[in-house]
This record gives sequence, C-alpha cells and structure tokens, in this order.
Amino acid sequence: MEIKIRKMKKQDIRQVQQIAKTSWNHTYEGIIPFDIQEKFLQKAYNDERMQQRLEHSLMLVSEADGKIVGFANYSFVREGGEAYLAAIYLAPEHQGKGIGTALLEEGLKHLEGV
Repeated sequence: MEIKIRKMKKQDIRQVQQIAKTSWNHTYEGIIPFDIQEKFLQKAYNDERMQQRLEHSLMLVSEADGKIVGFANYSFVREGGEAYLAAIYLAPEHQGKGIGTALLEEGLKHLEGV
C-alpha cells in the first residue's frame, strides 16, 4: 500500500466529509448518541465550513492507493510561534498503520516557525 500526504483540494471535500463521519461514528459508538454525532458533523463538516477550513487553515489528506483515507487540520502559525491541531481522522481500517504519524510529521514541515 502506497501512502501519499498532500494538501487538500476543493474536490476532496466529499471524501474528507465521509472520513470524518465514518471515523466519528466508529470512535464514539456507544459513547455519544448517534443523533448528537450527526448534529456535530453537520455543523463542523458541512460544505461551507469545509470551504472555510480550506481557505483559513492547513488541510492535509492522506491517500492510500489513490483514495483518501485520512486528514489533518491545522491552524496556521500565529504570533509567538503557536499553531494547533484542530482535527486528525483516519478511516478505521487504516488506523494503526503509521498514517496519522505521517500526517503529523507533514504538518510540522508546513508550519514553519511553530
């Protein structure tokens, strides 16, 4: 399996939304009621919010064999050299394979001065 990390593009929005949904549903099953998960996802990952993320933060995606299997969302570096990781999600079947670590490492490369 070949893994590639790259900046997210507008045409990736649907796949990233699906990763967020699948990951949330898998991670929080039995912890957060499904209807509350769906309300959160609808607000945090709707089309408008995704466009804002693309324009105002660093969005990276991970691809395995040409398909998006995860993403990370970072703030840009702020005054004082601070940045934060807002989100990092992987499809459940791709967790534990070093892809999350690769997303973190690539994010640090893009955040000069952090």
